[in-house]
Amino acid sequence: MNPLYFAASYHPAYGFGGGSWLAHTVVGSILRGLIYRSIWSLTRGMSPAEIITLAVVAIVAVFVVGRRFQ
Repeated sequence: MNPLYFAASYHPAYGFGGGSWLAHTVVGSILRGLIYRSIWSLTRGMSPAEIITLAVVAIVAVFVVGRRFQ
């Protein structure tokens, strides 16, 4: 088995090789909700131009960090 796949397949709550898809879905939904709420709170008083600028900066930052680890 590929060591990267083996490492990526482990999750403390489910063990190796997956586990409960329902629990995974629920936990993922809760985390996404928390992320969306924090983004909404941070951008609440910003103008559309500021939000677009922030999004572009965030995308460029993710791209630069991703290229650095290749």
